[in-house]
Amino acid sequence: MSSHRYNLKEGGFEVTTLPGNPQVAICHAFYIAPRYRGGGASKKLKSYQNDFLKAMGYDYAVCTVRTDNVKQRNVLQSQGWKRIDEFYDHRQDVVVELWSHKLVRAGEENG
Repeated sequence: MSSHRYNLKEGGFEVTTLPGNPQVAICHAFYIAPRYRGGGASKKLKSYQNDFLKAMGYDYAVCTVRTDNVKQRNVLQSQGWKRIDEFYDHRQDVVVELWSHKLVRAGEENG
């Protein structure tokens, strides 16, 4: 399973294809450079990521976020992602949420 890192001046993210389901993207390592934080860069980068995933042919995306990361949770929600579950991460000793996003292309309905 290979992961690809995409960097822009504002930050970056990684995408891994779910083994056995090449239409599903696992999104992780979302990062905003310190000098761009607080100015809406997170929403812009997440929107870019959504468009990028569509262009790459993905139909669905998933990611995790710690429950105490309120800013990232708000960004996900603002960009159309949905919280689908939560679990206790015993390795990090935190509660983590699982989020998903159906990637809709022009002319398709999100249903």
